[in-house]
Amino acid sequence: MSHLSWFALGCFLVSVTLAGADDLQVGRPLAQSRAPAWDRRGPLAIPWQGIACAAMTPDDRFVALGTTAPYGDPNAFLLDEQGRIADYKAVPMRWVIEVVVGPGGAWWGALTGLPQARPGDPPRLHVWAGGKEAAVPEEVSGRLLSFAYGDHSNHLTRLTQPVGVDRLGLCSEGAGGVVWLTPGQEDKRLASPVGAAGVYPVTAWAANAAGRAVVGRALNVPLLPRYLAETRQVVPVTDRSRDLLLLEMGAPEPLWSRPPTTDAEPAPALERALLGPPAPPYEDVKLYCPLAVAIDAAGTRLASADYQGWDRVFAARGDDSLHFVPSRPTVQVYDSAGNTLRRFGPETFREPFWCDLAFLPGSDLLLAFPRSWACRGLAGRGFLPVDEGVRTLYALSVDSGQTRTVSFPDTIASVAVSRDLTVVACWDRRVYFLDRGLRPVPGLEEGLEVGDAALVRVSEDGKRVLVAGGDGIVRMLDAQGKELWRTDLNKAAPAGDKPWLAQQRAGVVAPGVWSKSGGFTESDMGGQYYVQAPEGLLLIDPNAGVSIEANMAGMRAAGLDPMQVKYVLLTHEHGDHAPGAYLWRVMTGAQVVGSPETAYMLRYRPQASDYGFHPPQVVDIQVSEDTPLDLAGLKVTCVRTPGHTYGSMSYVFDLEGQRYCALGDLIMPGGAPGYSGSLDFSAAETLASLRKLEALRPTHILGGHGGGDPDNFLAAGIGAGAATGWGMIPPEKPDPLYGFKNKNFLPVASGERITTAGWGDVDGDG
Repeated sequence: MSHLSWFALGCFLVSVTLAGADDLQVGRPLAQSRAPAWDRRGPLAIPWQGIACAAMTPDDRFVALGTTAPYGDPNAFLLDEQGRIADYKAVPMRWVIEVVVGPGGAWWGALTGLPQARPGDPPRLHVWAGGKEAAVPEEVSGRLLSFAYGDHSNHLTRLTQPVGVDRLGLCSEGAGGVVWLTPGQEDKRLASPVGAAGVYPVTAWAANAAGRAVVGRALNVPLLPRYLAETRQVVPVTDRSRDLLLLEMGAPEPLWSRPPTTDAEPAPALERALLGPPAPPYEDVKLYCPLAVAIDAAGTRLASADYQGWDRVFAARGDDSLHFVPSRPTVQVYDSAGNTLRRFGPETFREPFWCDLAFLPGSDLLLAFPRSWACRGLAGRGFLPVDEGVRTLYALSVDSGQTRTVSFPDTIASVAVSRDLTVVACWDRRVYFLDRGLRPVPGLEEGLEVGDAALVRVSEDGKRVLVAGGDGIVRMLDAQGKELWRTDLNKAAPAGDKPWLAQQRAGVVAPGVWSKSGGFTESDMGGQYYVQAPEGLLLIDPNAGVSIEANMAGMRAAGLDPMQVKYVLLTHEHGDHAPGAYLWRVMTGAQVVGSPETAYMLRYRPQASDYGFHPPQVVDIQVSEDTPLDLAGLKVTCVRTPGHTYGSMSYVFDLEGQRYCALGDLIMPGGAPGYSGSLDFSAAETLASLRKLEALRPTHILGGHGGGDPDNFLAAGIGAGAATGWGMIPPEKPDPLYGFKNKNFLPVASGERITTAGWGDVDGDG
C-alpha cells in the first residue's frame, strides 16, 4: 500500500472517530441564558403577534401560526409558499395553544384553551376547510388531559396530527382513542379506540403518514376501580393496565399494547397542598406513563419516554389532579410486534427534563431533546422552555445502544428533523443547522442570528426551514440558511374590528374609586375596582384577563393611566376574579397581593380555577394574617376572611373620609353566600368573617358581584346565616321563615341544603 493510501486511510479513521465522539459542543456557550425567567415581572411589551405555536406542511408550501394577539384581533394565520397571509381567524376568546395544517393547505386548524371563558369551559379545536369551518367531534377537543409540570408550567395533551394526504388525526380521552377524519367530509371518519372514554387520559401520541399511531396514556392502576365506578363503565380486565398502544387507521383493536412500566426514575415528592381545614384530606398516588412518544415513517419502530408522576386525590370529593416533577426519563424503543429493541435508562441523561422524541429518518437514531410550551404571555412571551437551562440534544442509537450528545450555547427552544437536516433553535436567538451526521453545516458553525428565540419546522426533503420567532417575525430559509422570504405579522396582520373599545369607561363609585364590572364573557363579570393611591393605582380582582384591553381603554376614558397600576389585590383565586393578574404584572410591572392559599392555587392548580385554561402565576406579596400594608402610599389593611375559600382576603382602606371594604365573593347582595363548591368552602367561617368585617364599620362594600350599602351585604348575610345557616350549618337562631315577607305559613321542615325560599338560588352555587 502506498504512503498516500495509508494517509487517506488515516484521515478516514480520524473522521469516523470524530463522527462517533460522545459529545459535541456547537457554538460558544453563554455564561447566562437569554431565556427569561417564567416569573419575570414587567413592565414588558407582549408582541402584538408574538408566535405561540407553529406548523408546516411536509412540502413547506403552507404554514399555520398561533399568536398572542388580544381578544378581537386575528390570532391564527395560514401563510402560503411566498409568506403571504392566505387566511386568518380571530379564534375566541384567546390563547392559541396548538395549530395544524393539512397538505396543500386544504385545511388548517387552531386549538384554544380559552374558547368561551365560562364555567367548565373545555378547550376547543377549530378546523377550516374549503373556506368554512368544518365540524369537529365535540367529545374530542372537549376532553383533553390537563396537568401540571414542575412548579411553573401546565399543559394540555397534544390533540392534532396530520396524517397522509387528507386525513387529520385527533386523539383525546373524550374520544376514547384516535378519530381519523377528513375535514369538511364528516362521513369520512374512522375511529381507533384505546379504551373507555374518560378512564384513560391520553398523555402523548404521535402518528405517521401511513396511518399508524402510538398513544401513551396515564393509568393510576390502584384507582381504576374508583374511576370505573364513577363513570359507570365496564372495561375488560385485559384492557385495564395498558399504557402504550400501537394503532392503525381502520383497525378496530390496537395492534399491540404494553402494561405500565415502573422502570422510571423516582420523581421528587410534590409540594404540600396549602389548603385550609375545610378541605378534605388528600393522598399523592404514584403513577407511571409516557410523557413523550414517537413513531417512524414505516410504523415499524416506536418509542416512549416514561416518567413517574403523581395523582393528587382528595378523599370523598372525587377531585384529583395530575402532576409531574422534573426527572430523567427512561426511553424505550419497540418494534411493531412489541419486542423491546433498546432501553436507555435515566443514567443516559445529564439532567432532569421533559423530553420530546423524534426518529431521524433513514438512520437508527432516536433524538431526545427538551420541549417548549405555549405559556400564554408569561414573561411577555408566547412560548417558554418547559425546563430551564437544558442545552443538550441526545442522539440515541437503537442498533448499538450508544449515545451521543450535542450541546448548544443556550437553552434549546425548538428542534425539527428531516433525513438530511436537523435544525435547532436556541434562546441565544440563533438557529443551528446540523447535517446527517449531526455536525454543523459548513459555514454555519456559529449558527444564524434570527433576532429572537424561535419555533422551527423543516420540510420533509430538508430543503426548507421555517423559523417562527417569538417576536412575530416569520422566516423561510433554505438548507444553507439563505432567507427565501420574511413576514412580520405585527405589520402584515390586519387589525381586528373592535368597536367596543370606544365604548368603554370605568364607572365612578366614589371619589378615588372606580369600577369596571362586566366584560365579554362570564370570566370577566366579577367586580373589578381601581383605587387612586398617592403614588399610583391599585387594582382589585383583575378577572380572567380576556377583557384586559377593554379594561385599559375604560381606564383611559376615565382619565386613568393603566401603566400606573402598582398593585393587584386578589380577594380569592377563582377564575372570574384572579387569573388575569399575571397580565397586569407582566405589562405594567405591578406586584400581586394575596393569601398564601390563593398563591398556591394559582401556581400549582391553575387548571382547577375554571373559566378556561390559565397559566401558573405569581403572588408577590403573600399575607398570611391580618396585616396593614402601605400600597403606593395608601394604607390598606389585609383582612383574612375565610369562608368562600379558606384563603379569601378582604381589603379595607379609608379614602376621602369613607371606609371601603373589598370582600370578593364572601357574600352576595342580599345575604346569600358565594359559590360553595370549592374544596375549602365553609359556611361557619363565612358567618364568622362577616362578623369580623362588620366590626370594622365600613361605609362602602366593593363586592365580587355588585357593591353598595354594607347592610345589604354584612348585616343581611349575618341575619341569614344566623337564622337559616344557609341550609349548610345548624342555625344559631333558627327561623325557617327568615326572608319571607308573608309569615302566614306553617313550617314542616328546615335545615335542608337550600338557602331560603326568599332567594332563587336553592343549590348553594351562588
